[in-house]
This record gives sequence, structure tokens and C-alpha cells, in this order.
Amino acid sequence: MSASIYTALRLAPAFDASRLYAEIASLSDSDWIPHFNAGYHDGGWFGFPLRAVAGGNNPLYPDPVQREFVDQPVLAQWRAVREALAAFRCPLRSVRLLKLRAGGVIREHRDDGLGFEHGEVRLHVPIVSNPEMSFYVDGVRLPMEPGETWYVNVNLPHRVRNAGATDRIHLVIDCLVNDWIAALFAAGQSFARSALPVIAPGFEHTPLQQHLNEFQWRVWNDPALQAKLFDTEDADLFVREVVASALEQGYALSAEAVVAALRKSRETWTRRNTIR
Repeated sequence: MSASIYTALRLAPAFDASRLYAEIASLSDSDWIPHFNAGYHDGGWFGFPLRAVAGGNNPLYPDPVQREFVDQPVLAQWRAVREALAAFRCPLRSVRLLKLRAGGVIREHRDDGLGFEHGEVRLHVPIVSNPEMSFYVDGVRLPMEPGETWYVNVNLPHRVRNAGATDRIHLVIDCLVNDWIAALFAAGQSFARSALPVIAPGFEHTPLQQHLNEFQWRVWNDPALQAKLFDTEDADLFVREVVASALEQGYALSAEAVVAALRKSRETWTRRNTIR
């Protein structure tokens, strides 16, 4: 399984958006439920559940501690939507339609613990959109088009604005990572910051932190790289080896950044393991 931490990917599955819309167009205004994260939007964000927590009180809420999600009755009536979901050969959790009304804004926020590196991904299939739609993740605007499939790493800061005259509707699918997802991601078209500066001490800006996170993830999942680094006993040599190995993998890390990360890890371990 790939060890990369992705910002956003355009993936292979593509669908006939007009066919999907022909089915969901039967929804009336009263069918759409206001999004539960009221603090994240200006009142124009709505959803309609297609798979939800079994017996849950809020069918839009993709409760991260739950494992049993069930199809909602409307799916029996929507063949095109069912076929689209069947194209994803992975365990499906929450599935929703999310609508952002014309003029609506979703403020910048993060959704912790929901990304490829955490074993669960959120996929977007735009059904209805317009040229004035803007979806930014980690400062990168994603060129989403109806019918395409996109992965968005919502652990990163993201925001949405519909400056157009028509509503935007996405099919949003949360699913668990398996080998099929890993292969799909490996073949996807990546969208991320193309040139990240060298990480400096005190790095807190997400794009910079991401470089270090990605390299750490590679180390954790590459036994040969682990052996190369962890067999180095001299502290200064270890730091130089990390910087050189990261550069070979395409990650620009400074020695100061590596030292700062090690110090931070030690402090975190101490806080967790000190008996009070």
C-alpha cells in the first residue's frame, strides 16, 4: 500500500453527471437538511443522506466511532446513483449529497482523522457545478468538473465558495482504505503545492509540515529506509542522513527542521509517559 500523504487527487472513475442529476432532481427544497456544522458556513450548506449510521439521530453526521452504516430507502429508486457507488470497490461508510446554494460559503476548517494516511478517505463526485465555484484545499484551487471523482485530504485547511448563480451539488463518499483504493490513488493525478520551501525551525504552516509528515510516513513503511537511518548511532550523522534521504525522496528538509521535529517528538513522548 502506498505510503504517501496526498493533498488532493483526481481519480479514474468518471460518471455521467446528467444521468445522476436526472435522479436527484426529484428532491424538493424540504428534503435537504441544513448541515450540522453551522459554524462552518453561512446558512447555504445542505445535505441529503444516502448511507447513514444505523439508528443514528442525525443522518448527515458521519460519526467516526461508528462502523455500521446502512443504505437509505431512496437508493432503491436511484439506479444511476447505485451504479456509481458500486464502482467503488471498497467498504463504504457515510454517503451524502451535499449542496452549496448559489452565493454560499463554507468557511475554512479541517476535519481531523479523515484522510488516506488515517485509513479513511472522503471522495467527491461533482454532479452540478458552475465556473464560479472555488474549492480550495491547503491553498490550492481544485479544478473539479461534473462527473469526475476527487479525493480531498480534509485534514488540511479547506474552504468553498459558490460565487455562481446556480447551486452546487456533490456526491460525497466516505470509505475505508483497502488495496483497491491504494491502487486507485497510486494512479491518480495529484494536485498539491508544486514547490514547497525548505522547512525551517518552528514550522507550523501546513504545507511545510506536510513535507515532513510525508517523509516520516515513508520511513515508517519502508523497512530498508528504517534500517539505513536507525542503524546510525551518531546524532549529527543521523540528521545528515535524514536530510539526504528525504531529498532523494523529493522532500526538502533542513537539518534544523529535523532537529526541531526530534525535539518535539521527545517532548510529546515525555508528556504522555511521565507519571504525575
